[in-house]
Amino acid sequence: GWDGIKEVVAGAAAYSVRHPGVFFKKVVCTNQGFNETAVQQARLNHVELIDRIALRQLLKEKKVTQGDVQKFLFSQCDFYS
Repeated sequence: GWDGIKEVVAGAAAYSVRHPGVFFKKVVCTNQGFNETAVQQARLNHVELIDRIALRQLLKEKKVTQGDVQKFLFSQCDFYS
């Protein structure tokens, strides 16, 4: 909800300072829904919301396995370097 939106907006501000000139798309995703306050705040802060229904549709369109997720996560960490 609203907490996720605040985190994304704050994170985008911090990344914009660290990476000037790079465009960051702000997105919050949940396996539930968003209340009206969250929807209003997202609109005001230009944050895309992906709720349970939209997430289900995305996963139907883009097949992702648990193995895909694990490969991605392990490629992003430095456990073995």
